[in-house]
Amino acid sequence: MAAPEEKLWEALADYVRKGGGLGIIPAGDDLKTDKYNQESAQKLMPGKIAGKLEGKPEVGSEWSWEARSAKYTHSFMKRFKTWRDNPKADLVVFPRTAAFYWEVTPRPGESLVLVEYDDAHRKPPGKGKPAVLDRVFDAKSGVQGRVLLLTTPLDKQEPAWNNYAEDVTSFYLALLFQATGYLAGENAPPQLNFILGRGDPVVMLGTVACFGRAAHPAWPERREASHACARKNPSPRCAIWRCPATTLSRARSRRAGSSGASRASASTSRLRSAICREYRQWKSSRSARFWRWIGVIRWTRRCNLPKRARSI
Repeated sequence: MAAPEEKLWEALADYVRKGGGLGIIPAGDDLKTDKYNQESAQKLMPGKIAGKLEGKPEVGSEWSWEARSAKYTHSFMKRFKTWRDNPKADLVVFPRTAAFYWEVTPRPGESLVLVEYDDAHRKPPGKGKPAVLDRVFDAKSGVQGRVLLLTTPLDKQEPAWNNYAEDVTSFYLALLFQATGYLAGENAPPQLNFILGRGDPVVMLGTVACFGRAAHPAWPERREASHACARKNPSPRCAIWRCPATTLSRARSRRAGSSGASRASASTSRLRSAICREYRQWKSSRSARFWRWIGVIRWTRRCNLPKRARSI
């Protein structure tokens, strides 16, 4: 966009404050520098746009891959270092250059230059001009989002400002891939703690593998029982399945929060103890019913009651 208005910058500032990612790609010759340097824009911009610069004559300026010019510790640049170290990568064999770009003056303490142009041809020689900048927000400001600024347009311009989009290499796709991933927060750790009343908590939890198969009852007539049968028909014979299912879920949750086989082993032993305890209770109740009916039969025989009374 050549001349973004103040209302647009205010809306973007609110979006970034809530955790959104903003990528700023300036326009070409029709860009209005005063629209990018106004106060509302500078709340998000990593620096001020000073003017248009020309790269190396005839060939243009490529990115400087030296350690002093490229911040490879930044998540945006990590994969570029891997690709750069591969001598057969198309980014190395056919480097992409910028014929024109905007000179950006970084904000002291509020911006980070991720990579610079190879501007050794300039007199006097000195530090290269920024190619990609990242805005650094103060932790006390409450801004949770990210802002990334490129200094050369990516759309078609006449005359061409760069050769990034040519099909010779995958530099254009790699640039968009890295910028999108960083702005989307793919490398940010998940937020697991939330303050009550501030937004809707959304937590992405990984899948937890089961550490063991579900146990079966010990008696032969219930060997073919299943969890589904226990839920649909909660009879006394299936009562043993209710406690192990609960214990199994608790054991899984405990194991998900631990990092060792000892915790899983302890959970397994607790599960076995619960199953044995439920089985003993079921066996004792079954035995009690059996001996209760034996007592009734003995009492009826001792009283010499008729068969009809005995059946009743």
